Amino acid sequence: YKRQEQTAEGSRSVRWLLNRWPITGGSPQFLGAIDGTHPPFPWFDVSRSIIATGTNSRLEIHQLQNLESQSGQVVATHRHPFDGNCIPAFDPINDRLAISDHGGNLMVWPLDGDGTRPERSFEVPRKPFSVHFTPDGSHLALAADGAGWLWDLQGPVGAEPLVFGRPGDEQLNRMAFSSDGRWIATGGGRHQLALWPRSNTYSRVLRHPEWKVKHFRFSPDGSRLFTQGQGRILSWHLSSGAGIEPRVVFQTEAQWNWGFAVHPTGEFIVAGFGYNRVWKIPLNGNPPTLLDALPADPVGPRFDSSGRLIAARNYNQGSTK
Repeated sequence: YKRQEQTAEGSRSVRWLLNRWPITGGSPQFLGAIDGTHPPFPWFDVSRSIIATGTNSRLEIHQLQNLESQSGQVVATHRHPFDGNCIPAFDPINDRLAISDHGGNLMVWPLDGDGTRPERSFEVPRKPFSVHFTPDGSHLALAADGAGWLWDLQGPVGAEPLVFGRPGDEQLNRMAFSSDGRWIATGGGRHQLALWPRSNTYSRVLRHPEWKVKHFRFSPDGSRLFTQGQGRILSWHLSSGAGIEPRVVFQTEAQWNWGFAVHPTGEFIVAGFGYNRVWKIPLNGNPPTLLDALPADPVGPRFDSSGRLIAARNYNQGSTK
């Protein structure tokens, strides 16, 4: 992005520059530029070929194929501004998204609306982090104020959410759903990695050996949970009975953990460690290989739905490849 002046709300007015790189190599294709503020960050929905950007308290949707010829569509308007943690979540089944703001509001918005009539609105703690829909779109979850908050979107309006964790513990700020929707993982702090079966109201706390766990992902079939911390990736088998210890699938001397992604087939993991290091890690025991094409200090690598493309953001420069 190109940084511009400071806004009255404290955000930076920026111009986001979007490029697309061919997976086979070659020069990038410039898709267009979008004006907005930072925060929030732009967020892609690759399956719908759209990108969401914000301007303080307003969220717009842009079509990737005609960024230059068509202006964005306002789909959400909040009373309070967004910040860097307020990342929209797209419903995988229904044409809608959810986003929280820094004033304690979580709203669900239709993608074909005009940004004035949300489908649902919830009051949440004023320290919102990640928002997620369940894989079937029936529930909405938020990590905020050290706890997980789960709303039944098919239930009556005004029903209280299911709260799990310890509200007020700021160490819990991340969530993930297994692909079958049976499990919720929460974490983000000192040994605070927990599995929550949606069919029960109790958690199964994982006594993680690392001091701090920020990154965790389920396998595509939901049978394993992978965690990254202190220079290694562990595999936790979720249905192997009691007393099963996690397996180390990768270890390095690097202490910086930049996130990782599990391939849609579950065959391998791509993970960022240290400086300029992105590894492809087979899960069948074969040796890992170093990938050179991704940016330095790669944060949050992600696959597209086909598993052919992968993207990561540079931590210091804000660029994405």
